[in-house]
Amino acid sequence: MVRAFGYVVAVGFAALALAACSPGGPVLGDEKKSAEWVKKELLTAETQGGATGEMFAALRAAEPEIYAKFVDAATRKVAAGQTTQEAGFAAGAEVRPLYLERFIALSRTAADADINELLDYSGDQMQALMEIDPKLCVTVAMGGTDPRVQQLPQAMLEREMRVMARMIRAGQQDGAGAAPDELNTWIEKFAAEYPAAIEGLTMMDTPAPDSAQATTICQSNIAMTEALAKEEPATRARLFRALLQS
Repeated sequence: MVRAFGYVVAVGFAALALAACSPGGPVLGDEKKSAEWVKKELLTAETQGGATGEMFAALRAAEPEIYAKFVDAATRKVAAGQTTQEAGFAAGAEVRPLYLERFIALSRTAADADINELLDYSGDQMQALMEIDPKLCVTVAMGGTDPRVQQLPQAMLEREMRVMARMIRAGQQDGAGAAPDELNTWIEKFAAEYPAAIEGLTMMDTPAPDSAQATTICQSNIAMTEALAKEEPATRARLFRALLQS
């Protein structure tokens, strides 16, 4: 039911790009020299600050396996002749499944403040994806990638990457999910208030949905975000963790 939340709030990782601001760029066909350049580029992004730098710094410190795989993927892409922007996106897409798995695991126990910040803007983010293309919204909701995510407002991507970086640095937390009875009561209330959304949520596994179906699916997930937003912050976070844990 809630698969979209875990994926949609992790769009930013697929929108990472190498800035190409350092001298002595990648060398076509030379992975060793290209790797040296990529590593230097990522460290430069860290020292320059900003949301992208925060994300790379958090991954390097707290998730070295994911960081190393990103470096390897970016190295292969630039050495093969891709532009830095193409290589950054392609590397992010390649590592995305591993990253998503880890990020969703962290979300299951994340602190209340982080969960609530994710939920505060996830509805806006899904709406922004729908305005580009409802099918894009579903693609991202299902964990896929599409270069068009780079069309999202920069401020939205930066806010997302900052909270993700904070959660990655924090690692596993002690946030608890709602008890089954509390969760079931809330789901019943949600179903009564948003009956059309339930149908849309059951369509998440529809193969190749058309634009109308994609719109219904994403609107249903936005409705769930709106319903959670009506709860007190502590309750909202507890319910969301339980939804991810179920």
